[in-house]
Amino acid sequence: MGGADADRALTGRGLREVELVADRLRAHGEEPKVVLSSPLLRAQETATILSRVLGAPMETLPELGTTGDPKETASALAARGEQAVVLVGHEPQMGELFTMLCANASYRPFRKAEARVVDAGRHVFDAEPF
Repeated sequence: MGGADADRALTGRGLREVELVADRLRAHGEEPKVVLSSPLLRAQETATILSRVLGAPMETLPELGTTGDPKETASALAARGEQAVVLVGHEPQMGELFTMLCANASYRPFRKAEARVVDAGRHVFDAEPF
């Protein structure tokens, strides 16, 4: 494999799984205002697909990178003020952030290409590629 983790691209399987999850989010009626992504290549590729399928602009949020602190990420999100966003990041930060944002959730790591919908601080829907 070689190369830096930050430069690792999605595999063909990963690209197909993201397309499937994006289609499931769209079918569920999700209409985010923005897709916020980690700066890592595979996250940017994921966010590009989600942005296209869901019709939302994409932006990079450095706090979603692999070294981000979930508390700092939550603060950055609060400062933005958007209500409907898609976040593309990495474990274990995403699982920790999800637990912080949801009153009805206990920690469970995200699987590759998994999406979770949060509404008003409650976990309401999962979109998985399998």
